[in-house]
Amino acid sequence: KMQRHRKISLERLEKFSSDSVWTDVNLRSGVYSAFSPVSSLSSFSVPNLARIPYSQLAKYEDQFSHVSVGNSFGPSWSTHWFKVQIEVPKSWEDKEVHFLWNSNSEAMIWENGEPKQGLTGGSGCDKREEYIITQNAVGGTKYEYYVEMACNGMFGCGDGCVGAPDPDRQFKLDQVQIGLFNRKAWHLLCDFILLSDIAKELPENSPTGSDALYVANRIVNTYYADDESTIDVAQKLSDEFFAKKGYAQAPMVHAIGNCHIDTAWLWTYAETRRKTARSWSTTLAYMSQPEYRDYKFACSQAQQLEWLKEDYPTLFEKIKTKVQEGRFILTGGTWVEMDGNLPSGESFVRQFLFGQRFFYKEFGAYCTEFWLPDTFGYSGQLPQIIRGAGIKYFLSQKLSWNIVNKFPNTTFWWEGLDGSRVLTHFPPADTYTSHANVKEIVKSVQNHKDLDRSPNSMLLFGHGDGGGGPTLQMLHAIHRLENVPELPWVAYKTPYQFFTNAEKLAKDRNLHVWSGELFFELHQGTYTTQASTKRQNRKGEVLLRDVEFLLTLAFVWDRQAHPYPTQEINRLWKILLLNQFHDVLPGSSIEEVYKDTEKLYSELQTSGQILLEKGQNTALPFSPATSSLATMSLHGPQVIFWNTLSWPRREVISVPNHLKNLFPIKMSLQPVETEDQTLIVVEVPSSSCQIGETAFHTMKHDEVVTLSEDGESFTFENQYLSTKITHDGLVISLIHKASGHESLSAPANRFIIFEDVPFFWDAWDVLVYHLEKVKATPKAIQHRVTERGPLRVAIEFEVKLSETSHLTQKVSLTAFGKYLDFDTTVTWHESHKFLKVAFPLAVKSQQASYEIQYGHLQRPTHFNTSWDLARFEVCGHRWADLSEYGFGVAVLNDSKYGYACHGSVMTLSLLRSPKKPDAHADLGRHSFRYALYPHGGSTPGDGNVPRVGLEYNSSILVTAAVPIDEVFGGHKPVFEVESLCLKSHFTSVVIDCVKKAEDDDAVILRLYESSGGRDTVKLKVGFPFVTAVLCDILERALQPPTILPLLQGALRIEFLPFQLLTVKLILGPSS
Repeated sequence: KMQRHRKISLERLEKFSSDSVWTDVNLRSGVYSAFSPVSSLSSFSVPNLARIPYSQLAKYEDQFSHVSVGNSFGPSWSTHWFKVQIEVPKSWEDKEVHFLWNSNSEAMIWENGEPKQGLTGGSGCDKREEYIITQNAVGGTKYEYYVEMACNGMFGCGDGCVGAPDPDRQFKLDQVQIGLFNRKAWHLLCDFILLSDIAKELPENSPTGSDALYVANRIVNTYYADDESTIDVAQKLSDEFFAKKGYAQAPMVHAIGNCHIDTAWLWTYAETRRKTARSWSTTLAYMSQPEYRDYKFACSQAQQLEWLKEDYPTLFEKIKTKVQEGRFILTGGTWVEMDGNLPSGESFVRQFLFGQRFFYKEFGAYCTEFWLPDTFGYSGQLPQIIRGAGIKYFLSQKLSWNIVNKFPNTTFWWEGLDGSRVLTHFPPADTYTSHANVKEIVKSVQNHKDLDRSPNSMLLFGHGDGGGGPTLQMLHAIHRLENVPELPWVAYKTPYQFFTNAEKLAKDRNLHVWSGELFFELHQGTYTTQASTKRQNRKGEVLLRDVEFLLTLAFVWDRQAHPYPTQEINRLWKILLLNQFHDVLPGSSIEEVYKDTEKLYSELQTSGQILLEKGQNTALPFSPATSSLATMSLHGPQVIFWNTLSWPRREVISVPNHLKNLFPIKMSLQPVETEDQTLIVVEVPSSSCQIGETAFHTMKHDEVVTLSEDGESFTFENQYLSTKITHDGLVISLIHKASGHESLSAPANRFIIFEDVPFFWDAWDVLVYHLEKVKATPKAIQHRVTERGPLRVAIEFEVKLSETSHLTQKVSLTAFGKYLDFDTTVTWHESHKFLKVAFPLAVKSQQASYEIQYGHLQRPTHFNTSWDLARFEVCGHRWADLSEYGFGVAVLNDSKYGYACHGSVMTLSLLRSPKKPDAHADLGRHSFRYALYPHGGSTPGDGNVPRVGLEYNSSILVTAAVPIDEVFGGHKPVFEVESLCLKSHFTSVVIDCVKKAEDDDAVILRLYESSGGRDTVKLKVGFPFVTAVLCDILERALQPPTILPLLQGALRIEFLPFQLLTVKLILGPSS
């Protein structure tokens, strides 16, 4: 008879299933009734931290030696192969036998040359130590396995969370044996845990919860560890409980297994290649068990599948079979689960282009959902890009981590800047690594914020981040909890099934709409951490843009002579896309990852520069390489200047001194002190080049820039700006001459060092209280004038940031410069410090504008509400702008992403110095540029900020060659965009990408409206084409087909605010 002591009874139930106390008498005691040692155990330790595949193991057979349980293996990241020989005892005839392994690390079991299942050591909840040898043993049967032991835990080699790895960690081999498995006892144990959880999680007065408590207590009273017959009696009690059914109208939890493998984080890319095999082989092993025939598993990230195809081809083929069966569900559509803020618009496009094409090529279908559960915020342009990839559904959950405001929706329409919408779901269990327990299933209803409009939800279950995936206990739980009174229905459903059902309900139930970015109120330090990685990403994006532009033109002019190197360009894009993974580009991985990324970025730059040089010399209508000797002799060597942007440019640029002899004698030149460079002024048309002296601009008297000194400050002045700079490097005045406006309200270019100590997530977080604790506001300790005009004036300043860190900065203004430039080099050796630069602006506005992918958005400059306060540090790309009626000031940069604007003070975040998980993050030398750009107009678009930001990041390219045709001087733009709505013909539409199509000889143009307004433009194309059609970002023609009309020989295209369009130019036959 059960006594009325609920609290004590619940405690009793907990102990009766515990794996740490009373295991000799509780339910755990019956799961394995006997154990036997293995017949033989030997190992081979792979030298030099190498990871040799199974296919090469035969050559090392003579290096295996005997080892024993209790031995330790290391160091961190090393690999050790074990040969295990087993003989089943004859007394275990017809029984189920398991192989049990625990090396306190990750491992993989191999049989007959194939990966069979991953193993996870240790004592945590993600432990996976069993492998089913047979469910119907034949006594005396012998088995031989190889076990590949990786000396890292599921979460690397650190302190068990986010600490830097211990390079000399040792892993103890605690268990190697076989066990006699009692499936009935295990089944009862799993049921009992569910009964206990139902009793605990449902209200005390719940009929079902009370019944579960009563039944579970009866099971405790029924079971005896020394009497196996009591298992059947206890199981009957459990079966009677689970036979009771709930009501048909209960909300449904759509369950899907997953293992969310971070492509790199607390481990390297190389280890991820093995994690995928360990996790997915386990998934397939569980799918093969008859009792889990309805088990479905979701998998994203094409990159990981490509690695699996390369490294484990037989496993890849097995996955293809399960995909065809509808059980291994491919989702996401991207190359990796990338960061949602930092990549450029074109990088986002390529994530989908490469991902969707891979899924279609290998598996015959495109993904129908964008799957990004764990990234640190979501750009307001993602809905448009998602829809452009043929996807209309989106799943995430990261905003459940917000520390200021609770996000108000679960299932809703997310609307992007251009008005595109995607149906979005945040699983209300608030996790993508659910344990499929009662608590999380109950939370799926209790935390559902849209039950009245969309009652169903998704549950993503399985160990993740480091992989692993669902356990057998989780699969059992999903099956048993399918229809329990007072709980929601639970059933395996695919993401597509969930979303199509939600979409049907949305037609009648008026789902909420969330417009603009999904801002994550945490991890705002990731806009700045690992500055070198972010710089290399920006430089890589610019380089590949230029490479594609030039090589596409070369291909257009002569397809036979200059075939487009699709394979090589795509290889470089894959490097860039890989490093945009959401723990790599944000700066939250271990040091070993960034050693790998530096090598990859070096390869990208080296190979990219080779392609760029080739493009500069072949993108002319006729290649210099094919010119006749007579023509070469006639014209002589010339310099070619390329402008890959879609508007003409006049700029002061630097060129190598060895090209000086190619310049006209009378042109304006200015040598650069201490550099092998000369300054010149060039004019280059839109999307084209200028050759030789036709590019050189002859300076007028009033176009020069001057420098003067009054004893306390320096004055720079050109035709656009006048600025005063003090001897300690502060800018005390910046006048926009066209309007007469002073840009500054106080001295600017002020460096501020904050103490930066977050709660826990060191590399990830900067918290609002850092603003309260300024460590230092260093100023310059010395200066010198380095350039005095007429093309550029400059002063170099030395700033002592601390006893261990210093900064050198060249402040300059060019003759045609509309911004004041700050070229900066920092030697940084700090701990938990945050370096920013501040600009108090003489501008008043309630909102500042920040560039994002294909446009910009506004964020508050005040802390009126908690939602405003949460945006104390925000992400932007090439610029941020504060404008009032008629005037504004923008801060430009070449490699930074973190900004803030409080009141009228705008700051740019420069460097951080966290210690976890990379103890040396950001330490060393950094180079970057930023600029102050005052402008007329009331918005960034009015002030031409988007164009100036692009120019700041995209240099005019310079090369030496011999032109073939005297008539062709590069005067005609290859592409030119003009507005049909404005008399000036100025347009905010930008050509962001020019490339060859993936599958045919067409040319792809990607254009976007950059300022938030409607426009109808005419696009002039400087080469012949047959027709032009609109297509999606996967380069598929829109349905119904949209052929662009021709207007006076130019294409007519209409744009909505911030709209992205992809145009496909169909070329005629190759001549």
